[in-house]
Amino acid sequence: MSTFGDAASELGDVAGKVGKQVRSELSEKETLNKLKTEAAEALEQAKSGDVLAAGKDFARDAGAILKDVADTVRGALSESDTDKVKSAFSSVVESSRDKLDETLEKRKAKKANSAEDGGEDIIDGEVIPPQS
Repeated sequence: MSTFGDAASELGDVAGKVGKQVRSELSEKETLNKLKTEAAEALEQAKSGDVLAAGKDFARDAGAILKDVADTVRGALSESDTDKVKSAFSSVVESSRDKLDETLEKRKAKKANSAEDGGEDIIDGEVIPPQS
């Protein structure tokens, strides 16, 4: 498998692991049910005419719930998982840089050989002789 494939696989493994753990913890805490309940209460309050207060209350309550979700995600993502993903993608970047450097060196060598041989450039299908 390619270096990029390895990195993508590592990221997928970590994302799957974190997703399962977060889903489990949020289900145990009934976080999504709390958010639905808060939304329903805000809707009822808004229907009674106090839209501004409903919006403020919901924003405060939803903010606390979403902060709890973010904390759960952070807790599910271990440092070793992030290190694995970082390492895999660092390998991709390093491999890409090496390939680019190799390609540039080949191009420079070809261009140098072409100039020594009195090579010709082709522009829009027209052969342009070297200018001396």
